[in-house]
Amino acid sequence: MGVVPVQDGGLCLTEPCWNYDECLTVLKFGNASNFISSNSVFFRPIYPVTTNACRCPKGFTGMQKSYECDTEVDLCYSSPCGHHGTCMPREGGYTCLCLPGYTGVNCEVNMLSGHCVDGVCRHGSHCTSIRSATSAMLSSMPRSLASRLPSTTSLETGGFTCSNCTRSLYHTSTCELRARRFAKGSFLTFPALKQRHRMLLKISFATRTSDGLLLYNGRYNDKHDFISLEIVDGAVVFSFNLGDDTTRVAASLPHGVDDGDWHTVTVDYLHRVVTVSIDDCDTAVAVGHGDRVGGYYCANTTTKQLPPRCASHRATCNRFLDLTGPLQVGGLPSLPEGRRVQQQDFFGCIADLYIDHKFIDLNSCPSSMRLAMSIAHSNSVEFTL
Repeated sequence: MGVVPVQDGGLCLTEPCWNYDECLTVLKFGNASNFISSNSVFFRPIYPVTTNACRCPKGFTGMQKSYECDTEVDLCYSSPCGHHGTCMPREGGYTCLCLPGYTGVNCEVNMLSGHCVDGVCRHGSHCTSIRSATSAMLSSMPRSLASRLPSTTSLETGGFTCSNCTRSLYHTSTCELRARRFAKGSFLTFPALKQRHRMLLKISFATRTSDGLLLYNGRYNDKHDFISLEIVDGAVVFSFNLGDDTTRVAASLPHGVDDGDWHTVTVDYLHRVVTVSIDDCDTAVAVGHGDRVGGYYCANTTTKQLPPRCASHRATCNRFLDLTGPLQVGGLPSLPEGRRVQQQDFFGCIADLYIDHKFIDLNSCPSSMRLAMSIAHSNSVEFTL
């Protein structure tokens, strides 16, 4: 009997798997008992059966037996980032926070004194040795002028840079795009988030509009899980749904976040507990004593409560996020009535999107998923409101 994975299906909506196991909807094919034949054809029909299977995802194991999948493994234990980065654990993996001048998955690429590495420079830019660039500059100079330069101008230490790249405040050293401007009807689409029980989102924005949608991940119906980050009446609202009712938490500033200045929102989600904070807010003070310190509401937290029967990890309950739709930033396509978010568009600028400490290049959405972007093909735009 063969097994074919199916991306989504109703059998997994109830989360039938135990502990941290993830549910996969599969299509199995069983053989019929009789053959059908003729002078030119001989075959046996099959019966497709849709069912589910449980799989322990990467980064998890069992404390007693591996298949129990009840323990998360800290994948930073082996110090994969070496001496040039800090390892930050995330669900199913890790993210390296590299020191300035270093890049790569494990901070293994040294842009200060190393050699060019294929694939480091993005979006049509070219890796150029600093030594080669300096040599070319010296050879093009008049000999009388070159002789006046100090001997250190040769830059024998090596290193490289990304050339043929738009150098601006909104590009990284490897030519990745940090920011975009959005208007009504525009958005970016990325693959769905795979995190189920923990994630850290960080996003910066500037707007003068009191309502807007910063990001959304999930389907557009009322049966599937989703997350959203919105601006509602000048406050920041994070919403999530695990398959039943929607839980929301809001944070705000005294004069709203729609003042045209840059603001940064951080969303920390862990086991159905979510904390939202704005800018450099003292989260502990805002959450614990916001009412007593003059309305200090720049951070807030909430917890999704489960029914008592869910105390057993073997009970069928909606415990985890299962996001099967795309991640969309800066807006959504036209949706039918009854949509699950209050806002559908965003007017302003979005910058520095991080997911689990990993920088997201706003020019990296797959070409097949570039549905609508307000400044596509315009990377030198001025970010003004």
